[in-house]
Amino acid sequence: MVATESSEHNSVVALMNDPFFTKYNEENMKVLVADEARYMPKTDFLATIQESYIEPYMRRAILEWLFDVALEFTLESQIVSRAANYFDRYLSVIRVNRRNLQVLALAALTLAAKVDRSGAAHPTLLLTIDGITAMDVWFAERSILETLSWDMGCITPHMVIVRLLAGRGVTSRETFGTSVVLADLTVIDYRFHDTLPTVRAGAAVATAVDDRITEDILNQLYRAGVGRADVESGKKRLRRAVDAFKLEQKRGTESSETAS
Repeated sequence: MVATESSEHNSVVALMNDPFFTKYNEENMKVLVADEARYMPKTDFLATIQESYIEPYMRRAILEWLFDVALEFTLESQIVSRAANYFDRYLSVIRVNRRNLQVLALAALTLAAKVDRSGAAHPTLLLTIDGITAMDVWFAERSILETLSWDMGCITPHMVIVRLLAGRGVTSRETFGTSVVLADLTVIDYRFHDTLPTVRAGAAVATAVDDRITEDILNQLYRAGVGRADVESGKKRLRRAVDAFKLEQKRGTESSETAS
């Protein structure tokens, strides 16, 4: 699921060496907590807005595909997470034909890449799907922008993870990579669609680190206004999601071996 981690991990190290980060980290975390709710999709939007015409497994397939595209074009997981937010918020307002899901998701990804990289997404992204033209993507981008009232801000679990780890002085690539993989899982799993990004990030990091650092993370989030019980509950749900994902992968491997 992970796109590319190196530049995201570098941002942890960069923040730790930034004197302003150390000074204002807790204040910045409080701002993230205060803002995140306004960028959330509607609860259970697939059942209500989409009237179950689009199922959770369809959304999952689309977002897994976006991670594949991001990996191919070295886009960070943070960008896919932002794109998923745009995608979900759009589906929270507009009922969409299934046939348009891929172009809509691709448009969300190109918009997210523009926002996060202050420049246009790689032009070959537009050639990723046979039969979809640059004009198709442009119209989908326009529809997303108008539907979201041009408010392209959002809080993602990935941006919170960077601040949590940097705030505790954790620079391990393995810890960061595990946290990002777990956050990616919360992006594609519809059961987390209405879980706040700070809670998802806290659950991901708490799952990836030892108990001592987990306590520090919980305290850091609590001071920012995130309930400890919410993070602990998110951690348990995330572990169940990981177990289900591993079982799914195992069954897929066994089916492939049986077929061969």
